[in-house]
Amino acid sequence: MKNKIDLKIVVIILLIIILSVMLYFYFREDNTAYDMPLEQRTENMNSEGNTQTTNSIIKTTAEIISALTENIELHATYYLEECFVEENQSLQAGDNILEYSNGTYLVAPYDCVINEINIPDVNNICTSEHYVQISSNNNLAVQIQVDEGIIDEISIGQEAQIEVPAFEDKKITGNVTKISNTASGGKFTVTIEFQGDEEIKIGMSANVEITQ
Repeated sequence: MKNKIDLKIVVIILLIIILSVMLYFYFREDNTAYDMPLEQRTENMNSEGNTQTTNSIIKTTAEIISALTENIELHATYYLEECFVEENQSLQAGDNILEYSNGTYLVAPYDCVINEINIPDVNNICTSEHYVQISSNNNLAVQIQVDEGIIDEISIGQEAQIEVPAFEDKKITGNVTKISNTASGGKFTVTIEFQGDEEIKIGMSANVEITQ
């Protein structure tokens, strides 16, 4: 009788061990995709819950920046009458930035934001050293870090899909415009430019995906 009881105990223990091992490998396999870096995940769940393979080279997040920043030089030998803007102010194309004493104006060449103002005091003469630095609000970009193992799969002109989480269903197509010649920590900097609109602001976050 005792031997039968001992045998039952052994069988139960073995069953528990087998079940534990099966559960371990089940959950380990289920979570494998979430343990990989985002750019290396190649499987997504479709609407029916089935697994489908995608052809993404990289999926990551980045901050939106301006693709065009420049210094507008003031007219040398003109005297400054009045300045109408301040740093971090947004302007539309044609808005007045400042007025010269002769009644002419320096205007915004395109929709932009004022980054820096380097001008003389009112009623003083302007020189070639004075400028107003602006960044375009419409010509936008994101810069992402791409691992050296997949950088050869990315080329200038390649399309990228950009989603802006701040606005539901806002998807924009951009193009790779620059790939750094050197890597830092095994990663290359890839610049993707795209056309913005009145909603998208510099500094917003974006989801970026490059596919084959």
